[in-house]
Amino acid sequence: MDKVNVLLMGVDARPDEGKSRADSMMVAQYDPKDGKAKVISIMRDIYTEIPGYKNYKINTAFYLGGPELLRETLKHDFDLDIEYYALIDFKGFEKMVDALAPGGIEIDVEKKMSANIGVSLEPGLQRLNGKELLGYARFRKDAESDFGRVRRQQQVINALKDELLSAKSVAMLPKIIGIAQPYIQTNLEGGELLNIMTSIVLQRPETVETMTVPIENSYTDARYEGVGLALDIDFEKNKRAIQAFLEGEPIYTEEFSLLN
Repeated sequence: MDKVNVLLMGVDARPDEGKSRADSMMVAQYDPKDGKAKVISIMRDIYTEIPGYKNYKINTAFYLGGPELLRETLKHDFDLDIEYYALIDFKGFEKMVDALAPGGIEIDVEKKMSANIGVSLEPGLQRLNGKELLGYARFRKDAESDFGRVRRQQQVINALKDELLSAKSVAMLPKIIGIAQPYIQTNLEGGELLNIMTSIVLQRPETVETMTVPIENSYTDARYEGVGLALDIDFEKNKRAIQAFLEGEPIYTEEFSLLN
């Protein structure tokens, strides 16, 4: 098996809202040869040209043309070749977490959180159920805004990885995938998904390497009519950073401070 790139999208798929924008966007890469797993979080407020349309925030690509247009946009912007995609709605995430860890996932909640996340969280080390963990990953009503939200999402991914790779979870893998499948839209066949997950479990990567796009010192805040607040980014700089990250090379900002 060669390196696998999967576009992961989280969507609040409430039937009364019709089409929706992707709430979170990540590109996950797994290399079965060395067992390394990497995740690139794409900030949803990046202002960009969407192929066939005018400029919008990048998560609007999903609203306009679903996973295929979002994949095309990521290829256009960052030269990312993504063969597979998986779209999971929030209810599916909650059920998957509860099946994986009935006692909850251990997270050190950094502050009190409640605004627009459907739960109330208090600070401190605790075990969060699926609904609470989703709320923690979605919280953005603080000074860090979306950047803090992305950082917490990456924290959640590593916490879930630790739980998934525990001995008791290996035997549960088919059951967990079965529970999540009704809530997942993907172009991965069930057998392919199980093969990838089994390979990850057998390799047991020590950590999931993460990066956030845009990288430091590569963007400015902007406001556009009909769009609102957005991020103007240096696409070439971020494209080079993504390539370096996926190839295992150092990523430097203009100040030559090492990222990740």
